[in-house]
Amino acid sequence: MTIEDFKVYFTDLTANPDTSKWQLSYWMKRGNANTFGTTGSFYYCGSTCKHNKFTITSPVAQTIYIATHVPMERQYVEAPCTNAFNWEINNKDHFVSLSKSNGTLLEQDFWGWATEGYKTFQPYNIAAGESVIVDTEHDWNRPNMEPSFSVTVWGEVS
Repeated sequence: MTIEDFKVYFTDLTANPDTSKWQLSYWMKRGNANTFGTTGSFYYCGSTCKHNKFTITSPVAQTIYIATHVPMERQYVEAPCTNAFNWEINNKDHFVSLSKSNGTLLEQDFWGWATEGYKTFQPYNIAAGESVIVDTEHDWNRPNMEPSFSVTVWGEVS
């Protein structure tokens, strides 16, 4: 198949890197994330949302790949659960950001992202001893929203 044909017949391509020499670290909260964290304050989510902050420190220079996850829409099996993905119910978005420890913003996103289930940040080349901060705010007040989420970090030492 030519590249031109591929562009005609496909809209997306997903590929997984070889992670056999990478290290994985993660944090997960299942089923009761709505009781975890502090009161939210970001404009797109706010005081009815839950804020969580994660500090990631690397002992060596490496490229890190950070992602946050919530259950994806297709993981819900009951019809009423579609309300969990209806942004118009309460006009709140989940929010996530990645910053340096000095407060410099590297990347942020806000959306009713539960339909996709995850947010993957751009790869970041972290120095030995450096820290980055992942901030999240989740709206667990939507009807039938599963209050679970995780943060994953893959490290690829150069």
